[in-house]
Amino acid sequence: MSIKAIFLDVEGTFLKIKPSVGEIYAKIWEYWNYSLDSELIQERFKKAYQEVFKKNFFKKWDTQSCKLAWKKVFSLTFEFLKLENGKENILEEAFQRAYNFFATKECVEIVPGFKEFLFLVKTKNLKLGIISNWDNRLYGILKEYQILNQFDGIFLGCEVNYFKPHLQIFKKALENFQVKPQESLMIGDSLEEDIIPAKNLGFITFYFKGSSFEEVCKFLEKSFFMS
Repeated sequence: MSIKAIFLDVEGTFLKIKPSVGEIYAKIWEYWNYSLDSELIQERFKKAYQEVFKKNFFKKWDTQSCKLAWKKVFSLTFEFLKLENGKENILEEAFQRAYNFFATKECVEIVPGFKEFLFLVKTKNLKLGIISNWDNRLYGILKEYQILNQFDGIFLGCEVNYFKPHLQIFKKALENFQVKPQESLMIGDSLEEDIIPAKNLGFITFYFKGSSFEEVCKFLEKSFFMS
């Protein structure tokens, strides 16, 4: 068995949000002297994300609608604050601070073993791509980590106009790389968004559930690179 291309999910796969979204949001609100429970915020954020994004994965998206959706998630998360008259602008400023923060490497950490994975992929002359529901803020994060140029193509839901698990985003990546599904490996941490749709198209898949990319390297060596 051989492959020509590897595609990666991002969040939860090779980048991990750290600290939690709840902790990041709570820290932002400290600027206005709000002391908020980060665990409560995290739970409210998850519900808001589900309502705004997950229920609408199969609609068509673009960069502007993605930013508006994130603003809606933020508003729903903090609607319990019931800001007093004259303080409505705080919500807008807090959102902008949060939105901009998630365009920097400070919001995430690279999973251990990932740079060794990048080296292995390049030594085997494989194409490497990203298939992600992240938006265009990802480019700045990858640039700050000095790994942006390691990818031959980046396919983001807000730019391709379809979020995973919609098959169209996977098809767009295959078309751009000019590879067949059976020549491609999809690596991701979500069965629903990464593994199942990729398998349905004929991809080889690796369900990443660990904390280090060392296991991915071992899988590649054993499955594709042993002579």
